[in-house]
Amino acid sequence: SVVADLDGDGDPEITTGGVALETDGSILWGSVGGEHALAAVADLDVNGTPEVIVVRDGEVRVLDGATGTVRVGTGGSWYGTVTIPGGGNGGAPTVADFDADGLPEISAAGQGAYAVYDPDCLSLSPRVGGDCAPGTTNFLRWSSANHDFSSSVTGSSVFDFEGDGIAEVVYNDECFLRVYDGNDGSEVLTDPRPNSSRTGLEYPIVVDVDRDGNSELVVPANRDQAVTRDDCPTAYADALGVAVGDLPADIATGTSGVYAFGDPSDRWVRTRPIWNQFAYHVTNVTDRGVVPMSEPDNWRVDGLNNYRQNVQGAGVFNAPNLVVTLEATAACATDEIRLSAVVTNIGSRGVPAGVPVRIVQTVPAPEVVILDGATSGPLLPGQSERITGVATGVPEDTDLTYEVRVDGADGAAECAEDDNTA
Repeated sequence: SVVADLDGDGDPEITTGGVALETDGSILWGSVGGEHALAAVADLDVNGTPEVIVVRDGEVRVLDGATGTVRVGTGGSWYGTVTIPGGGNGGAPTVADFDADGLPEISAAGQGAYAVYDPDCLSLSPRVGGDCAPGTTNFLRWSSANHDFSSSVTGSSVFDFEGDGIAEVVYNDECFLRVYDGNDGSEVLTDPRPNSSRTGLEYPIVVDVDRDGNSELVVPANRDQAVTRDDCPTAYADALGVAVGDLPADIATGTSGVYAFGDPSDRWVRTRPIWNQFAYHVTNVTDRGVVPMSEPDNWRVDGLNNYRQNVQGAGVFNAPNLVVTLEATAACATDEIRLSAVVTNIGSRGVPAGVPVRIVQTVPAPEVVILDGATSGPLLPGQSERITGVATGVPEDTDLTYEVRVDGADGAAECAEDDNTA
């Protein structure tokens, strides 16, 4: 069950996905004998009111928070029945911006696949400005094979490790710890990490366990039949490129306990030092572990509208800051000048690829555009990219001035907006 102010009356309700109850026990919608499920709450159509996301019996459903009206599911006003790829019951849903379009999507695990569901991947999307592959109309953004034949209700969590606006999925099935790129489902880890678990409802989390300003990944594990019964050794051998008999002992016999992993180079962005419950959604607890008397609606807080996702923490303006330098080199015996711009992110949050870069000749007038380009890859904090243009037909004995401008008029929100030219 999850708790949220579903009807906007200022008081929280509790919902299992089959019923929503007021604080006095009266029913807002549904029935006590209804189909209870694993749930999350978010504003998927970004109209200011929440939806309840429900996973049960191999289906993903979306209900109106205030009325219980079906949005996605049998008879849904947005879309009909959505069956989880790979079968199984389905794990606790997460909500995050998986594709950096500024809008929330849903993810959940099944028995044989993990999937992300996107309201923009509908023939009649309930919102505008989203991103999805052309022709996709079945709610499914992507799915990737997994291995969860024990419970098929395993949970997952979300974190933007690189700070580039694209959330990554953190998930552990019976055999492996996996991290998926939220945009396309590709595996971020070079090799999935062997980590056995005869699964239940558990899921890995991302938290700053040692308060060093960097995030860590905390993962549970157990040896309850998962290694032999679910044929994990064969999967381990395939992943590691060795024979089953040559597997390291700690992998061949399975893992157990709780593990915390970090980036040895501390490149993962900062996060909060807390994850306090199964239905974690940031606004339900402070960094110091205090449960608020009156909880802010997660979907109304700028930068949130998520569920089971940790964030970079409150009280700090985490943002990119793009600066640029320009070098000009005259080519001998030609009428060309080589103009080399270096764009650097000196902020605390990454930016995706495609930052506009324009090199212009400003003197003599009129202004002449030498290059209209863009960065080719994401710029994480501290990273740079060089972009080069060539001015041709340069006259002799003439004073020339060149300028480079990055990020354009409608670019990323930065720590400082007055250092984007050189």
